[in-house]
Amino acid sequence: MKIIQVFALFFVITGCDYLSPKTSNPKLKSTIYVCSKCETILYDEKNMLYQNETSKDFSKSISDKVSYNSNSISNKEKLFCKKCNMEIGNYIKSDSINSNGRHCIDKNSIILKKILK
Repeated sequence: MKIIQVFALFFVITGCDYLSPKTSNPKLKSTIYVCSKCETILYDEKNMLYQNETSKDFSKSISDKVSYNSNSISNKEKLFCKKCNMEIGNYIKSDSINSNGRHCIDKNSIILKKILK
């Protein structure tokens, strides 16, 4: 009987917030990648196409925060952070992974950040 009373008292004091981890923990708003040099937000994880030991590939950057020579006839161009001009990887024109081109980013050039609501 005392166990039931303690359990009931727990719910009266704390409410139901502790029943589900989703209600007691902040919700994740977004997972982003920032430039390792200047911390400018460059990529959103939802745009990631592929990753391996040395790079992460994205379909696009956030708000054109990166630059490359779009007039080049080469299939591969160096990619830079627009704010600090650090080389972060390569822009690969259409290939078997993405027909619209992809941003192949060196893993050491970006840092994962989680944004909470």
